[in-house]
Amino acid sequence: MLNAAAAIYVSGVVTTLEAAVDAARSALRERRGAERLAALQAATR
Repeated sequence: MLNAAAAIYVSGVVTTLEAAVDAARSALRERRGAERLAALQAATR
């Protein structure tokens, strides 16, 4: 019973970490996209 509870807890922690990594990747991708867009706009002025 304790092993099952521990497995569920660890699974939840892993899921939370995966979600955090996904969010960080998305934020980085958005920032890179914004930087590229700004560079493109500056180059075309």
